[in-house]
Order: sequence, then structure tokens, then C-alpha cells
Amino acid sequence: MPDVPPRLALWRNTIYLFHKTNKFTGPLRQAGFEKYRIDSKFLTWQESEERRPDIVSSCEKGTLIVELTLNPDEKTDQLASYKDIDTESLGSYGLHPHKSDPDVICSRLQYVDDGCFCEIIVKDKFKVFKPEYIQNADLKNALLDAQKARLNLTKLPTLPFTLVPEMASKRREIRYGIIDGVMQIFSPACTGKTVEELVNDGLERIKDHVSDYGKKELQKTVREQMELLRTKFLSEYLTEKDGVYQKSQKFTDRASTLGAINRKLHDWAMVDQATLAKYGEGQSISDKSL
Repeated sequence: MPDVPPRLALWRNTIYLFHKTNKFTGPLRQAGFEKYRIDSKFLTWQESEERRPDIVSSCEKGTLIVELTLNPDEKTDQLASYKDIDTESLGSYGLHPHKSDPDVICSRLQYVDDGCFCEIIVKDKFKVFKPEYIQNADLKNALLDAQKARLNLTKLPTLPFTLVPEMASKRREIRYGIIDGVMQIFSPACTGKTVEELVNDGLERIKDHVSDYGKKELQKTVREQMELLRTKFLSEYLTEKDGVYQKSQKFTDRASTLGAINRKLHDWAMVDQATLAKYGEGQSISDKSL
């Protein structure tokens, strides 16, 4: 498996902060933030404009919005726009409603000055910047305690999800994210997988937190990439019938074939646009090239 893409590392390490294990409680969970929604649509208080933050969470003591980004530019304006979200409507998502403004923080792998907003760094060692902009005392203290304890995110077990909604426009990341699910199609007990199943496999434990819109956008790109795989890369071994991707009749359950398919899937996951254009001209991967 290639190195974990930065976007996936960012999301895994941030999501960990909402969860707990036998030996670890994330600082956001410590502050009471357990329930959260990913890529859900919210309206503002007065203008009824739409906002779609990456993560929205709430508990009895407040609302938290987390923006995750790899963008090296500051996101002050976008973070400020989330302050206008109608927090009284959170109950429609199973979250605790409030009448006060939410706390808004930005989660990054590297520090960028986001103005008057708190920022957390989740690359390796957890760090917090500008905690003075956090209104919720429990949240502020939990973040500072995690930093004081020198929380090392590399020491935590890996969260297994491989897809997040914002990957929908990232074709290479989508291919990376569905490798394991596609490989399962070639296992003896598997009768095939739909695009919906491949997306749910990739979302794993966060699937119930993701909006229907986010899932559908992922499904569009997964379907596109599965057709590319079926018609150009693994045409000898992968078929589709009634929306279900299956092993072809030519497939044989031999170690050499499975190994070759696995290697080709990883090549496919990392292929560049120029190579994709070559396969768009009608070439496919045959037994010999596998």
C-alpha cells in the first residue's frame, strides 16, 4: 500500500479527537463532543444561506465546527461564515440545539495563520494555536491538556476509513480509497459489490455521520473509476451486471492471478493523467501484461 495521502491522514487524525478507546480519549470527546455530522447542509440565522462545514458537533455546553484543510492559504473568511449557522436547527441532525454562536476551529497538518480563530495541528504531535478564541471552557481546557500531554497521534491505532466526502473530486484519491473493496470482489465468498457498497466500505465507521449528498457525490466518482477499471485495466477479470461488479468467468482463484491483480490495482490507484489518456485510447490490461 502506498503512503497514506495527506488528506486521509488529516481526516483520520481529526476524527480520532472525537473518539475514545480503552486507553485513549480524544480531547474533543473529553469536552463532550461525541456526536458529529460530516458534510451536512446548514442554514444561517438571518439570510437563510447555505453552509456546508466539514464537521459539525454539539453537546450540552456548546456547538463546535471544524474545518479541515490542506490549503496553504488562510481561511479566515470561510471560518467566519460558519459563525452565522443557525445552531437552533441542529436537532434535525440528532445534535444538541443551541441559541449561541458555535466555536469554529481549523484543523491542519501545518500551521497557517487563520486570524482570530483557533487552529489545531494534527500531523504527528497534537498542537493548538490561539485557544483564547474558544468560548467553551471545557473545550479550551481539553485542547490545552492534550497539547500539554504531548499527544502523539502516530502512536494511535490507524482508523480504517479510506474515503471522505471531499475526495469526490479527487480521482486518484478515490482510486486509492477503494482498492481494498475492489480486491474483496475477487475473494471466493464475494458475489460482487455495488458502487454504494464500495463507498460504504471506504467510509467505514464514519458512514453514518456523512450526509446523503456527500455519499452520492462519492458514488458518482467511484462509478466513473470502476468503469475505467472494468473496461481498460481489468477487462479480463472484472464484469458488471445490474449495477454489481463481479469476477468474470475467466477469473481463476490462483495466487499468481490474485497477486497480479493486486499489483495492477495499486498501479491503477497511482496512475497519472497522461497514462489514463493512453488507456482511454482503447488499450486494456491483458493476462500477459498482468
